[in-house]
Amino acid sequence: MADAEGPRPVDVLRNAARGGQERFLIALADGAERARIASALASEGFVLEVDSVSEGLARLADESFDLAILDLPAEELEAAAGRAGRDPLAASRELRPFSDLVLISDGDPRRAGQAFAREVDALLRAHIKRLAGFRRARTRGLLVLNAFGGIKADLSAAEPELAAALETLSLELKRDPAIVVLGDAELAEAAGAPRDTANPDAAVVGFATTDAPDGRLNEARARAAGAGLVVVDAAPSAERLASAIYGGARAYLPRAALDVLGRVAAAAAARRHGEAVGIRIVEALARYKVLTGAERVRAPAPQEDVDVQLIADATTPKPHGAVIPTGHEVLVVDDEAVVLTVLREALRRGGYRVTTAASAEEAIDLMQKRRFDLVLTDKNLPGASGLDVLRSARNLNPAPAIVLITGYSSYDSAIEALDIGAHDYIEKPIRDVDDLRFRIRRALSRRDEQLARPKPTRTGGRAGRVLLVEVEGPRRQLLSEFLGKNHHVTAAKDGDEALALLQHAHFDLVLADRHLPGGSGLRVIEHAQRLLPHCASVLYTAYPSYDSVTEAFALGVDAYLVRPNDDLKKLGEKVAEALGGRGGILLG
Repeated sequence: MADAEGPRPVDVLRNAARGGQERFLIALADGAERARIASALASEGFVLEVDSVSEGLARLADESFDLAILDLPAEELEAAAGRAGRDPLAASRELRPFSDLVLISDGDPRRAGQAFAREVDALLRAHIKRLAGFRRARTRGLLVLNAFGGIKADLSAAEPELAAALETLSLELKRDPAIVVLGDAELAEAAGAPRDTANPDAAVVGFATTDAPDGRLNEARARAAGAGLVVVDAAPSAERLASAIYGGARAYLPRAALDVLGRVAAAAAARRHGEAVGIRIVEALARYKVLTGAERVRAPAPQEDVDVQLIADATTPKPHGAVIPTGHEVLVVDDEAVVLTVLREALRRGGYRVTTAASAEEAIDLMQKRRFDLVLTDKNLPGASGLDVLRSARNLNPAPAIVLITGYSSYDSAIEALDIGAHDYIEKPIRDVDDLRFRIRRALSRRDEQLARPKPTRTGGRAGRVLLVEVEGPRRQLLSEFLGKNHHVTAAKDGDEALALLQHAHFDLVLADRHLPGGSGLRVIEHAQRLLPHCASVLYTAYPSYDSVTEAFALGVDAYLVRPNDDLKKLGEKVAEALGGRGGILLG
């Protein structure tokens, strides 16, 4: 379900094309070099500097970065080459498949080949800002096409020409990248590519011993305009490596490293293909007036999502205090660097181990590889949404606790969040860090309770004791008879009668109307939660509203529904799910 005042299709595309603020990690031991690169990237986005590779890899494991610039000592590369599973670059690729890596090297061509074989995007100090621009083009294209997939029908009705253009570009992005070889037959065989391909994404360029690098690169650019260049040099040296990289090559290999050429060329072609299509996507949005000139540049991260004081607290170093680790792993998902920083630091200082992701796609990938106790995600992300993150989380076993954050709260979005299985729903701006931590603890507690909830024992063909609280006699009888086919049902006509029953009998689930004489359904469920460990609860109402949904979240009910009348089969299915420990369902 969309928000009641949902954005127009073109606004969805515009927001996706803007993207979030780029994030860069610089892990270099040389402070002067680190400062020079940080200065070059400061206008491009958020920059985090650390002074060692080990700390850089640790931060890369915990946080999301678009570009990670590493200074890896030669002995680590050589050791990694001889011992499978010890390669720190390979480990970082596994943890952060959406991050691009740049290795700063002293220019040794043999080590350059080892680095490029590990899908590093550039060596030396060449064109750091250019690489950041390439990354931005590729990311924006993916975000726009992900957003387009969710609004295709609406956009086709409103802007058919734009929809047709994006559909064509979507198919183009799915095309396998093409590689051409400008060299001998041995190079073509090693690259696994033909020697003559129209409009290639990458070109493998052979340098003979007597070739001048500049002349050979100019020839390659003339024959394969726009392609990413991969140089294979028969006479490798630091000078020729520098000439190739500063001349625009995307990779450099000594001729002796032909065994890795296929992998290096494929990686360069895939990157270049994504960059080229991304640029064409942004151009299409500009052509159809979705983007203006101002919107085509990077947009700064909005800070109104979090209180100014929280930003100051999160970004100010503090002495190590008495932080007690909780043992809980938390995944925080937001496309804004400022928000990620604030939430990460607020939760870390609360004792949680925090991993961050800047997109739904990255979060889903991380959840497939690592176990998290709680997922805290923004609802409105470029590309796939926070709701897609929640759906993926619900399919995990065990499922993490789920908390949704949104700046566009509405009845429909709150209902959808509860339907998917969210344990809480937090509105932006976030101003109170203590309240945030309280709601995280509460969500974790509810998730642990749901996981511990035993499945009711089946006796006499029926499972689970259900307390139904309904004031209207005909409806009370209808629901009692229907649920009584599979469960042991006790019915109460008002809140007072229900509270008396809770004092003397055990129930596995309470199903209560919010509006009752003699005490509301909220009060009945509160008593049930206090008196009966592991008791599930369902709150329903004839007067649905945003306030009543937020009450349901605050109370921690397993489900909220509009008063059930017609769809009794669905009611029965969902009650069975709640009794089985699956909280957060929507009934009716």
